[in-house]
Amino acid sequence: MATCTQHDVETNLSCRTCGTPVCPDCAVRTAMGVSCAAHAGGEKKEAAVALAPKAERSGAGGQRLLIGGVAAWYAGTNTRVVGVEPAAAPTLSEALKAGRPVDAPAGGVAADSLAPRQVGALMFPIAQRHVDRVLLVEDDEIVRAQAVLWDTFRMLVEPGGAAAFAALLTGRYTPSPDEHVAVILCGGNTQRSS
Repeated sequence: MATCTQHDVETNLSCRTCGTPVCPDCAVRTAMGVSCAAHAGGEKKEAAVALAPKAERSGAGGQRLLIGGVAAWYAGTNTRVVGVEPAAAPTLSEALKAGRPVDAPAGGVAADSLAPRQVGALMFPIAQRHVDRVLLVEDDEIVRAQAVLWDTFRMLVEPGGAAAFAALLTGRYTPSPDEHVAVILCGGNTQRSS
């Protein structure tokens, strides 16, 4: 285990640019890992396209919010979080327009994971402050993204998990040449039929 050069504590983290050991107190989070203070300011602007700003339903009837956690993690960094949700279930888009959580349509191919009636009151202020924007994708675009992920990478991804990739595939989100894009995919609510 290495020792942080600033705080003289043991750490497993190191700057992705120069390899200098950094502890959690002085590490600067980026979409591609961590950097030391000397290299954090010179990094390119990085974008993270986050999987849907919705709730994923849990078996206990509660909801786990993904975009709120992603946005909170990257708050204060040079990473932009871009939410993606189905046009048939624009929960966060409608809440951002209204300035508060409101009831919104809740349908479409990703309804089992991305269609609560409204966003949660605890997550909404995080999204207001730290989500750059929200893009909408159509159901047929989500289904096409699933097919491309399977045909190209043999990745079995649920409709809700393919929403962010659909935004890239359709050109709704087009990264600039200096951006790194991270897309969150998941496949928990699907199965491959023969």
